[in-house]
Formats: sequence, structure tokens, C-alpha cells
Amino acid sequence: MDSTTTSNAASGRGLCVKGCGFYGSEETKNMCSKCHNHFLKTQIIDKTTKELESLSLAHTKPPNPSLSSSDHALLEQDSGSKMLNAAGFDSESGSRGKSRCKNCNKKVGLTGFKCRCGDLFCGMHRYLHGNKLTGPIPPELGNTSKLNYLNLANNQLEEPIPHNISSCRALTQFNVHGNQLHGSIPSSFRDLESLTYPNNFKGRIPNELGSIINLDTLDLSDNNFSGAVPTSIGDLEHLLTLNLSRNHLYGPLPTEFGNLRSIQTMDMSFNNLCFSIPTVMGQLQNIMSLILNNNNLHGEIPQQLTNCFGLLCMIISLYP
Repeated sequence: MDSTTTSNAASGRGLCVKGCGFYGSEETKNMCSKCHNHFLKTQIIDKTTKELESLSLAHTKPPNPSLSSSDHALLEQDSGSKMLNAAGFDSESGSRGKSRCKNCNKKVGLTGFKCRCGDLFCGMHRYLHGNKLTGPIPPELGNTSKLNYLNLANNQLEEPIPHNISSCRALTQFNVHGNQLHGSIPSSFRDLESLTYPNNFKGRIPNELGSIINLDTLDLSDNNFSGAVPTSIGDLEHLLTLNLSRNHLYGPLPTEFGNLRSIQTMDMSFNNLCFSIPTVMGQLQNIMSLILNNNNLHGEIPQQLTNCFGLLCMIISLYP
């Protein structure tokens, strides 16, 4: 008898009751550690199986003696159809008829969002933007006093924007990019931080935009705005992005633009701007992108632009 066997015998430890040849202990029900772990796993599986069986029996309703066997069969068939429909299956075709997004036909499964209309949408098309909405913007939206974010971009909306939209005092972001809207911009916005308007708007850009003191993004590109660039835009001291490209604006670049000390991106390309580039543009030390191509600007490039230490991109050519 070796020393290990002698010490195990002295401590009262016997061989594992499962007959594996290793020693067990009273703490592990006279089993070795490996056999004891296997024993515990088996107990857990058995307990789980019994609980599932008990739940299944609890949900099983006793047959109604007043119903015939054919009625019971119809009830079971109806119950099965409801379960399939809840899982997104079409009980008639045998396929997942409602498990795809109504808009993009993307498979969504259990991650889809069901609308009150009965259709299913993916995470992207559950919102108003990027759908196929048509018609005018409901003027009733102007009565929502707590509306903070309104994104109607990339739809097929038409008609002018209701002027009472600007009455939403809590509105901070308004995006109608990529629609077929026309008319003019409502001029009563006060607390907006982002205004994105690429559509088919025309007329002059309202001077009142300069009173939206918290505005950091002003994108009126790809419209039919005409007239001079409002000098009041120079009052937007928090403005980071200004995009007035692809319109019919004419006249000089306002010298008031030199007050836009926070501006980082300015795109005035594809307009009819004329005269020379103002020397005050050299005061825009935070600007990183200045795009002025395809205008009628002339004269020398101001040396003051060398003071724009953050400038990474400057395009002033006829063709970019």
C-alpha cells in the first residue's frame, strides 16, 4: 500500500461510489469531484424537464364534453394558426409573410416594429424619414408644443411647409431634405439648432434666420433660392455648418461672414456670387472647409486666408 492510499484510508475516505477508481468524500456524497459535478448537472436537467412538463399540463385545457371531435379539431387548428401568425408566419402560404419590412422588404423576424396599421417595419423605417410618405405636411403638427425633433427627410412630401410649424417652441431640429416641397421658409423659428431644407424652395432667404441664435447647422442647398445672401446670417455666432450651394444667389459674399468665428464648413458653390473674396474671411480661424467654386468671383485670393490655421480644404475653381 503506497503513502496516498494510506493517507486516504486514515482520513476515512473511500473509493467513489460510481466505481471510477478515484476517492470520494462525505461532502460530495462519497463521489469524486468529477462524478459529483456530473451528478449535479443531471439533477438540474431532471428538475427543468419536470417543471416544463408541469407547465405544459397546466396550460392544457380539458376537453369540452359539449363539443364534437370535429369542433375540437377546428379549435386546435385555429390555435395553431394564431401561434404561427404571432411568430410571423402566413398560415395560408406556409411562409413568413409578415416578417419583412413593409418598405424595404428586409427580413426583420422578432426585431421588427409593428405599426397600428398592421404592417411591419425594420429599425430604420420605423421612423418618419426614409419612407414613401406623400402629400402635404399636416399643419396640425404646429400645435404640438413639446415637439423637439422632426425629421421628414427622403420621402415624397409635396406642397409648401405649413407656417405654423415654426410655432413649435420646443423644436430644435427640423429636416425636410429630399422631398418635393416648395414655397418659402417659415420665418418664425426661434430655438432651432439644425435646419436642413434641400428641396425645391424659391424666393429669398428670409433675414429672420439670423435671429435663430442657437442655430449650428443651416443647410439650404439644392433649392431655387435667389437674391442676395442675407447679411443677418453673420449674426449666427454658434453656426458650425453653412451650406447654401446650388441655388441662384447673387451679389457679394457678405462681410458679416467674418463674424462667424465658430464656423467649420462653408459651401457657397454653384451660385452666381460675384466680386472678390472678402478679406474678413481670414478671421475664420476654426474653418476647415471653404468651398466657393462655380461662381463669378474674381480678383486676388486674400492673403488673410493664411490666418485660417484649421483650413484643410479650399475649392475656388470654376470646376471642382
